[in-house]
Amino acid sequence: MEIGGFIGLECNGLSPYHEHYLSFNSCNNALKYYLLKKKVKTIYLPYYTCPSVWNAVTDCGCRIIPYEVSDKFYPTDNLNPKSAYIVFNNYFGICDEIIEELTEKYNNVIVDNAQAFYSQLIGNAAIYSPRKFFGVPDGGLLISDLKENSDLPISYSYTEFDHLLKRVDLSSDEAYPDYRKNEELIGTFTMKKMSKLTESMLNSIDYANIKQRRISNFNYLNKKLSSINKEKVRLAKQSVPMVYPFYTEYSELRKKLISKKIYVAKYWAADGLSKCMTTIQSTSLANNIVPLPIDQRYSEKDMDYIVEVIGELIN
Repeated sequence: MEIGGFIGLECNGLSPYHEHYLSFNSCNNALKYYLLKKKVKTIYLPYYTCPSVWNAVTDCGCRIIPYEVSDKFYPTDNLNPKSAYIVFNNYFGICDEIIEELTEKYNNVIVDNAQAFYSQLIGNAAIYSPRKFFGVPDGGLLISDLKENSDLPISYSYTEFDHLLKRVDLSSDEAYPDYRKNEELIGTFTMKKMSKLTESMLNSIDYANIKQRRISNFNYLNKKLSSINKEKVRLAKQSVPMVYPFYTEYSELRKKLISKKIYVAKYWAADGLSKCMTTIQSTSLANNIVPLPIDQRYSEKDMDYIVEVIGELIN
């Protein structure tokens, strides 16, 4: 025990959002741990998903059976899992009702909740990526019937904060190269438990307030943009979104929004997928869905600005 000395980083020691989870240093390592412990041999994966998930499954020696999803995010291929497992993505944090339907139909379901931190366990297992929702440098959660991961060492994350600190002191533009470096670093992590620092930060978050802000911003954008959104979206009662998926065939919108300092990502860049993972449908989803920011940093005034800019660009 240590008493005295300098005062360290303030973490309020509140409660975690989820209960009965296992923590890891990345979401993909959470997935890999589950696959290895369950000795999964064959797994269905959607074409439209992060390439790092394919890499994680491949690292576990699993046979991959790819399947397609529609623009409504339902599987369009026939799935006949038998003893195989299926990964369903909770796309953009708005697919809880779809996931519920699918888990009633299929067994051995792993839900990828990387974009749906607030969603509860549906199916056999669920994995989570907290940094997609909160200002933490790394980490992943696994909720399943596995009770412990005490066979793993604890990781450290105090060297991974440059992008988070620079964004506060400088700007997003100036911090972005450090963010990219951190994302690449996470892809190289060996399997470990979450660091004490990341876990402490996650236990200091006002989850209720963030949840309400995200829902409010999503609904506000949907009210203003639904008439020009090519894909009609609806937020289920239990869902907390990561972004607002705006489906458009205006190919220049993403680039022009970024030029206006409205930073939108691409999930997942078609040019970042291997040939075996690239299909017409997955490429269309990657290219045409523009994920608009709706997170806890922004107010209704910010949403109005996004609507105004989109209106100017499309019209």
